Amino acid sequence: MQAFHLLIVITLIGVSCEEPTKVPQSTLLASAVAPQGPASLAAPYIPIVLRTDPAASCTLYQGERDPAKQPRLFADDLGTVRFSFGGALDSFAAMNFKLDCTSTGGTPLPTRMLDSSSLVTDPGPVGNVVPALTGDPLVPSQNELRKRGYPPRPDPTANPDNYAMWLKMVSVDTTLVNGRSVVVPGGQRNNPENSQSWSGIVLNHTLAQYFDTVLGYFNEPTLNATTFPGTTEYLASVLWVGLDGSFNNPVVEQAGVEADQEIYKDSQGVLNPVQYSFGWVEWFPDPPHSLANFPVLPGDSLYAWVSANVWVDDGDSGYYIFDPNNMHYGIYNLTRSTQVLGCIGTVANGCALQPTMGQQATGHNAEWIYERPSQGTYFDDFPDYGTSSITGAQAEAVGDLAWHNWFTEPYDNFTTKAADTDILSTASAAGTSTAPVVNFTWKGFD
Repeated sequence: MQAFHLLIVITLIGVSCEEPTKVPQSTLLASAVAPQGPASLAAPYIPIVLRTDPAASCTLYQGERDPAKQPRLFADDLGTVRFSFGGALDSFAAMNFKLDCTSTGGTPLPTRMLDSSSLVTDPGPVGNVVPALTGDPLVPSQNELRKRGYPPRPDPTANPDNYAMWLKMVSVDTTLVNGRSVVVPGGQRNNPENSQSWSGIVLNHTLAQYFDTVLGYFNEPTLNATTFPGTTEYLASVLWVGLDGSFNNPVVEQAGVEADQEIYKDSQGVLNPVQYSFGWVEWFPDPPHSLANFPVLPGDSLYAWVSANVWVDDGDSGYYIFDPNNMHYGIYNLTRSTQVLGCIGTVANGCALQPTMGQQATGHNAEWIYERPSQGTYFDDFPDYGTSSITGAQAEAVGDLAWHNWFTEPYDNFTTKAADTDILSTASAAGTSTAPVVNFTWKGFD
C-alpha cells in the first residue's frame, strides 16, 4: 500500500497549575505521518450491521449462553450494532449466532437467531455535521473556529505547509457524534510495574515540568486468528494514549480504541474470528467506558488526545489553564470523518461523567500503551495484532510551548509478560524528535 501523509493541527496551551496564569491563545502545531494500514489479515473481515433497541447492550454467542459472559456490543442511539466477522457472508449465516440484548431500562429483549436476513444497511454515525468551512478561511478568529468545531488555524505565512493541510481538513464535512458512554464490564487497567498488562513507552516528568496533554495517531488493528490454538475464546486489548499512572501514581487518564476478539470454529473446523472495536476512555480507578456512537472498524486511521487543560472563553482570543479536576479527550476517525469529544470531571465544566474516587491529574507521566485488560483476578488473553504503531507520539508540558518525547525526556519501556514471564507484547521508541513513533510487536497470547 502506498504510504500517505496526514498533518493534524491542534492548539493546547498549558500553564503552571500552582497559579493559573492567563495565557494568550496561539497556534501550536503537532504533525505526524499516518500509519500505513492494518496488520496482517487472517481472513477478510466483513462489517456486520444489525438493528436493535436504541442504546441497548448486547451479547453475541453460539449454543447456550454462558451466564458469566459480559456484553461487548453497545448499540448507538439509533439502535445500530456493529462488529466485524472474519469470513464470507454465507459462513456468517451458517454460524448459528444468537444475539441477546438488554434495553437501557434493564429489560431483556427476545433472543435473536442471526443469519444474512438479519443484516441491515449501516445508517451511519449519530451526530451533528460540522460543515466544511466556507468563505475566507482567514476571517474567523481562533475562538470562533473552536466554537464552530474546527481545529486551530496555523499561520499561513509562518507555516504554509501546515496551513495547506489544515485547509484540506476543514474543507470536508465531519460528523461530531454524541459522546454517550457505557461502562465496559470487567476490564480494568493495572499497574504496569507487574508487566502483565502494559507494553509501551512512558515519559517521566522532571522537577522543572510536568505534562498536561498527550496525543498520537494509529490504525485500529486487524486482529489475526490463524495462530490461535483454541476453539471459542475471548481476547481483549486496548491501544491508547494517556497521562499519569506509572509507578506510585494511583490514577491514569486515557483514551483510545479497544479491540476485542472471539474465535469460533464452524462445522468444518475453520476459524472464524469476530472483532469488536469501539472508542474507549477511562480515568482510573473508575471503570472504562465505551463510546457507543463512535463507529470503528479494523484498519481505520485514528487520532486520539488526552488533556488536563480547560478552555477559558474571555470573549476575546481565549486561553487554556491546567485543571487537575478535569480530563478532556478527543478521538477522530480520519477514515470515516467522525469525531467524539468529551470530558470526565466537574458538572460546572460541562462534563457528563464525574470521577467517583477523588482522582486528580498530576501530569507526572505521559504514555503510549498497548494493553491487555484484566477481569479482576485474571488477565484476558492478548489477541494477535501482529505489529502496530503510534505515530506523532507527543506530550506537552505545563507552561511550555514545545512538544516532548523520548528524545527530550527520560522514559521507561514496558514489556507485557505472562505470569510465567513469557513475553506477550513488546514496544520500542523510534522515529525522530519531530516525528516520534512507538512500534509494538505481538509475541504471544498468555
